[in-house]
Amino acid sequence: MKVWRTINQYLLMGSLLLVVITLPFPNYNFNSYAIICSFSAWLSIGSWQQKWEYLRERKYAFIILSSLFWMAVAGVFYSNDVTEATNKVVEMLPFLIFPLIFCSIEVRQPHKETLLQHFGFSVCMASVFALVKATYFKVYNLGDFFYFDQLKRLLEKHTTYFALFWVVVIVYFLHDTLLERKKIEKRNIAVICFGIIMLYLLSVRISVVALGAVCILFLFSLWKKMNTAKRAILIAALVLASTAYLTPNFQKRFQGNDPERVQIDDIGARSTHWKAVMETISQQGILFGAGTGDGHQGLYDNYLVYGFESGHKYKYNAHNQYLESMLYHGTLGLFVLLLTFAFIVVKGFQKKDTFALAIALVCLLFMSTESILVRHSGIVLTSFLLALIAPILIEQKP
Repeated sequence: MKVWRTINQYLLMGSLLLVVITLPFPNYNFNSYAIICSFSAWLSIGSWQQKWEYLRERKYAFIILSSLFWMAVAGVFYSNDVTEATNKVVEMLPFLIFPLIFCSIEVRQPHKETLLQHFGFSVCMASVFALVKATYFKVYNLGDFFYFDQLKRLLEKHTTYFALFWVVVIVYFLHDTLLERKKIEKRNIAVICFGIIMLYLLSVRISVVALGAVCILFLFSLWKKMNTAKRAILIAALVLASTAYLTPNFQKRFQGNDPERVQIDDIGARSTHWKAVMETISQQGILFGAGTGDGHQGLYDNYLVYGFESGHKYKYNAHNQYLESMLYHGTLGLFVLLLTFAFIVVKGFQKKDTFALAIALVCLLFMSTESILVRHSGIVLTSFLLALIAPILIEQKP
């Protein structure tokens, strides 16, 4: 019986590793299968009494972290498009599965380290594969794929989401270098440097803002705990993040275009874009929104009213998770979203966990310019990270 229990534990850990390893790569099917495998392994691990005891101890964490899923379920009942609403609920299942798994099993710091390290190395490998292909095309004069709009074709991921992957990886290895390690490991420095190069190639403005904000957080919270070499590394990361926007790659991305080809990340386009979104929110109902299946009803027509032709043509979402939540579930949906992160932030301050605060900060900043929770990559990464961090925060001492 003990051997079988041990095998099940390895199966659960292995399936969770598959979730983080497959996430950066193309084809969401493999990642979805990994999530299903992790849930199946969870069903067979340990006794149900033990799971129930853990869940009772962490009941508030489970309720809060899974509230985005329950909000999606509630929104089905006042949606006109029930089919679309059902699809949205299925997409939000990671916000039920991962809190359920991590809040009902023993989660220790080494588990978090293992999962995040493997996620980092997986992001590195996905980046290497894309750069190898880009180099091949460059050598044989088949095109320049080292720029953001071409590189995403090789990554087969939206640039903002892949930049989010990289910021999370850099934050983890930077925190590991500054606080967890007595000696500076070359491996960590190599990953951080590679990540900064990839952020330059991806040229996602909010990634630089998020990384700079995390560096400032670490400066204020960890300064006295660091030696001179570690302080130099942190300051170097902050300087690189601060100056990245001035580089040619970033400037090329944010140059203006004609109205039909306007960049979604341009400040002028964002302003027009969000005015149309807020107009749609006011039409749908500020308190409860339009429902899980009808969030974008009328949005694309309002794009035309405000002259945002490319938004209408390509059916852009809100490109802001706070506004996106209000489109679907109104002020109540926004409250649930903020409550989810408030739980992590409050616990992070109470336990003085700078990594938890950094992850929450990164997600909140990315959500200001992208609807992170409308794509599989953002839903899985956010739900996984928050569910992984929460049990450790609850049990660790300040």
